[in-house]
Amino acid sequence: MPVSPDAANDRHAEPAKLDLSLLGVLSVMALAVIAEASVYAMPLLVGEVIAIYRLQEGTVGLLISLQIALVSITAIAVSARIHRLNVRTVALAAIVMLAASHVLAASGFGVAVFAASRVLCGIAEGVCMAVAAAVAGQSRNPDRIFANIWIALGLMAAVLYLAIPRLSEIYGPQSAFLLLAALTLLSLAAVIRLPSRRAPPSDAAAPMLQDVKFLLARRSLYLMIAVALIAICNNGFFFFSVSIAADHGISVVRMGEIMVVMAFAAALGPALARFAATRTRRRVPVIVTGTMVSGVSAYLVTNSDGEIVFLIAMALAVISYGFVLPFVMGLASALVSGGRLASAGRGAQNLGSAITPGISGVILLSGLGYSAIGFVAIACALVASLLIFLIRDNGPDLPAP
Repeated sequence: MPVSPDAANDRHAEPAKLDLSLLGVLSVMALAVIAEASVYAMPLLVGEVIAIYRLQEGTVGLLISLQIALVSITAIAVSARIHRLNVRTVALAAIVMLAASHVLAASGFGVAVFAASRVLCGIAEGVCMAVAAAVAGQSRNPDRIFANIWIALGLMAAVLYLAIPRLSEIYGPQSAFLLLAALTLLSLAAVIRLPSRRAPPSDAAAPMLQDVKFLLARRSLYLMIAVALIAICNNGFFFFSVSIAADHGISVVRMGEIMVVMAFAAALGPALARFAATRTRRRVPVIVTGTMVSGVSAYLVTNSDGEIVFLIAMALAVISYGFVLPFVMGLASALVSGGRLASAGRGAQNLGSAITPGISGVILLSGLGYSAIGFVAIACALVASLLIFLIRDNGPDLPAP
């Protein structure tokens, strides 16, 4: 298999490619979905947390930021040693921890317990995210496996957007977290079929410094920065989409219905990527084109004059984001063996998403308005495209599986 110069010093420990069965693919998808379920449900969970704990919205926001930051830090940290671990055992332990965190969040025992649950949740989700990305990245068809993951995430988001408000209305705010706990435990049935792999015994005790070198390689840094910028580009408007929609005369109720439709649209992007991955042998041009479509769409979301343009631009932004990400992760899988850079890339993407509300908040506090968020999106898309092109310029592009 092709090995990048960035991974040359780790050739002796390079794991073989995985031939995932249908059950193996489903296990990776299940693990990836439960790793992000609470993050996708976050707009709905904020209200539930306020109802359970009587916290101020700002306090909830800080705790949520802590959780998302821990997901990113944990995923990147675990990526360095992931090729030396029994990933099935690690994933099963993380799932149990994740389910426990959701039950604690539903308990209502106090703010300290809820804060602890978010710490536990962030670490467990980071481990699940890292393992799912590493296994998908080590497969023979990483682009298509990652496309399957984002299809599942889009469908899962739509289900949560439909289910949580109804369950909360009938059974109370705790039901949202109990639903997440139940879904997490259900995933055990699939994740138990996750391939078990680890490094040879002679490599298992290798120094940590040897394992983190790949993160500091130029192309690794370019890719992680690029995927973080792509996340910022596409999430800058998302957190304020209800307010932007209100400027176009779209009510909160109607926007909620639109968000369900957008969740289904989010599954269309990776579905197109899955189709394209079997027909193109060039990742970089596809990534650059999709990233620029995302940037222009995000700009139009925040700078449109009418409702129709706003809705079309939002749909294009969501679809193009889902289209680009599988190819980015496929490129990461090709650059560094064992799915390690794919795992770190997922952490970097999540980190970009985590800091986006703060960036957009600073823009709005400065009085620049929503339109400036669109200009930032264009800038992020341009820089991300340049970094991806530089990755291509540093070595031959690799064929899509």
